Amino acid sequence: MDADYANIPDDIEGFDALADLPLQSADEQTRMWQQQGQYMLSDSGIHSVMSGTSAPSVCSQPIGGSDELEAPWPSGPGHPGSVGAVEAAFPPSDLSGMLSPGTPLSSSGGTTNTPIPLDQGIGGPASNLTSIGGNFDEASDLADAASALPELVPLLEDEDPVVVGQASMMINQLSKTRPNLEIIINTPGMVEALVRSLDTAAPEPARWLAGTLHQMSQTPGGLAVIFKTGGVAALIRQLSSNIEVIQFYSITTLHNLLLYQDGAKEQVRECGGIPVIVGLLKKNNQKFLAICTDCLQLLSFRHPQTKLEICSAGGPVELVHILLNYNYEKLLWTTTRVLKVLSVCPESKVSVIRANGIDALTKHLTRAPHEPRGPNPSPRLLHNCLWTLRNLSDAATSQEIAGPLFERLINLLASSDHTVVSCSAGILSNLTCNNQKSKQQVCASGGIKALIEAIKRSNDQEDIIEPCVCALRHLTVRHDEACRAQESVRFFDGLSVLSRLFDVTTTLSVRKAIINLVRNLALCPGNCADLREKGVVAQLCGVLQSAYRDMQVAANGCPPETASGRIRASRCDDLAEACCGALQLLARDPDSRAALSQHCCQLLCQLLFLPTQTEAVPRAALGLLWELSSQQEVPNYLASHGVVLNRLAELAQHGTSEPCRQYAALLLQQQQQQQQAGSNSSNMMQNLLVEASPPLPMPTMPQQPPPPPQPPQHQQQMMYQQQGFQTLQHYPQPLQPQPQQQQYQRMPVSMGSYPMMQQQQQPPQYHHPGNNGNGYYTLPHHHGGHQQHQAWQQTSSSSGHSSGFASPMQHQHQQQHMYNMPHSMSGGHTPMFED
Repeated sequence: MDADYANIPDDIEGFDALADLPLQSADEQTRMWQQQGQYMLSDSGIHSVMSGTSAPSVCSQPIGGSDELEAPWPSGPGHPGSVGAVEAAFPPSDLSGMLSPGTPLSSSGGTTNTPIPLDQGIGGPASNLTSIGGNFDEASDLADAASALPELVPLLEDEDPVVVGQASMMINQLSKTRPNLEIIINTPGMVEALVRSLDTAAPEPARWLAGTLHQMSQTPGGLAVIFKTGGVAALIRQLSSNIEVIQFYSITTLHNLLLYQDGAKEQVRECGGIPVIVGLLKKNNQKFLAICTDCLQLLSFRHPQTKLEICSAGGPVELVHILLNYNYEKLLWTTTRVLKVLSVCPESKVSVIRANGIDALTKHLTRAPHEPRGPNPSPRLLHNCLWTLRNLSDAATSQEIAGPLFERLINLLASSDHTVVSCSAGILSNLTCNNQKSKQQVCASGGIKALIEAIKRSNDQEDIIEPCVCALRHLTVRHDEACRAQESVRFFDGLSVLSRLFDVTTTLSVRKAIINLVRNLALCPGNCADLREKGVVAQLCGVLQSAYRDMQVAANGCPPETASGRIRASRCDDLAEACCGALQLLARDPDSRAALSQHCCQLLCQLLFLPTQTEAVPRAALGLLWELSSQQEVPNYLASHGVVLNRLAELAQHGTSEPCRQYAALLLQQQQQQQQAGSNSSNMMQNLLVEASPPLPMPTMPQQPPPPPQPPQHQQQMMYQQQGFQTLQHYPQPLQPQPQQQQYQRMPVSMGSYPMMQQQQQPPQYHHPGNNGNGYYTLPHHHGGHQQHQAWQQTSSSSGHSSGFASPMQHQHQQQHMYNMPHSMSGGHTPMFED
């Protein structure tokens, strides 16, 4: 604990000089104590010997130390949670105006100008007290005065209140000097007597006693003694006093205990201190409120039960009231620290939102240029407001957010402060998730351009890139202005920015967010050709190849990090699925489709054989294969690799998802039709050659009758048997069990083998949220001559996602993006920050 006090800003020279001086009169001593500016702060009320009045002490000076920090999110520049934060918040002279230097309050709440006479109640123990006081006044040095301290211990519990008051006053006088304070702390029974008398003393003696404990709390030894003697419970009881000075002494002493004494937080909780402190938030002294709110932050930090207790006591309502009605910066800062802690807990964040917390925090954000000018918040206050809003925003997606919040957040995206930009983008990402009105407000306020510019200025920092990309992903789908938003990305050079991001990002979550944004942009026909020209199609193929290698190595029991240095994540199946979905939409462009059919057919077939936890990757690969099947390269490749047809037959009959079975059956049907057409063409050519040849001489031996024609399914089966289902070398051998292979070699391939295809001849359709307000989205014709896609009605879902491709039925893998970060914004976890 000594290390915590290494930087105590004590005025050591002042104490040395004080020790060398002879004992002065009471008036001179009081004036000298008032001039001690660092350790002793202001006078603690020993003014009765001068003028019959007393001024209360003003504040406790924190003893070094630092705020607690939580590390789920790296602290950025200007993070307030650092060593000396409390010292900066509460300097010794800062709270000097918290209590007016007026007269002491009586027990009834009024004031009194009548001093306590030293000679009142002469007789019995009082005469001894007077003798001690006389010795104190006439002592030649402070050591002689301190020698009388043991005699004051029994007088603190005397039956005469006057004796108790005079003894309390003398002890408080001595506590003003560091040497005597140490003697008080070390005097046997002294602190115990102070604590016991605090509950039973009259208002004036209770004031001296509380002031003495306040002085003791500024030293390590004093904190330990107060804690061990049950001082925490006594101080909490004094918080309910109707005398403001006693309340202040008690809360500042508790504040020091919470900061520097181990075990004090638990004692405060056990003694019921939390509801009492919350009740003090109704006071109107802003500097007093600053200490109360800081105590609540220390108690609730990383303690869920305390957060719930604060909410049940009405804490969020009082905290929001402070934000709406006060302008004192330190009070606003400590209040937002409490709200930031509460915003981490799912239950308490709902209470903050219901208490109008979002509007209260919006009030203290930097104003937009077109708004009336007002005072700009300090950097630490702005950071706390943004961190709190980001933590609250994932629970406010269904709330109707006022326009000024979006305008101020968009304005903050142009800030040079890394933390401000990252938090602002994260809030926009969360609030635009599954909220059409919020999406339209952000688009109308210039959010598309601001997010793209923020990415350009990010210096390739992924904690800025990821929330910006996720916000753009939400803005480009599932609202009435989605088409215009998709075009705006291209207009503001967003496609070039996305193409460059593939080279500067490495984490899976960021890449997945970029790919999903590309998939949304591909819904606009005008973007497909530009994306191909920017090299996005080729980059998606490269990401898909890297993901396949990592999945292949993982299937062999090796960590995926060793397979690819570009993607450092163990789950690459989501990335492969996203790539296939984006490429399937981009394949509607003829040039892109031709390039993909030449270079990706083998890779897509390989994806069909990798074991995954779900069929998401095979389904996405089959969807892309079907889109490319209009190019002749795909049917030719399938026809020359029987093992692929075998896998398609397996998926068509035993696939767990209906879209997967449909895609596989359609590809097999296409193969059958092409081979039937090829067989008919061969017979026709043979007949033409026979007719054109001269007649041959009749053979001498009788001609055998020709065999009867075989039905198409037997021709297909014979073709498979002739091919022998040769296993390709580049397919993983363990993934193709031999018994199943033999089983499917004997299986006839015909339309009758797939009952669901007997009535539905349409190919699977893209299931993507519509771009208009009616919930319909009409897909273009298949470029390769397949039957026309029909308009379909968008399937609504309470947990629908804001972007992405799904199969004709309700996508089993719909993902709801919440920048709930945490641990990634597209992964569904939220980095919650308490400090």
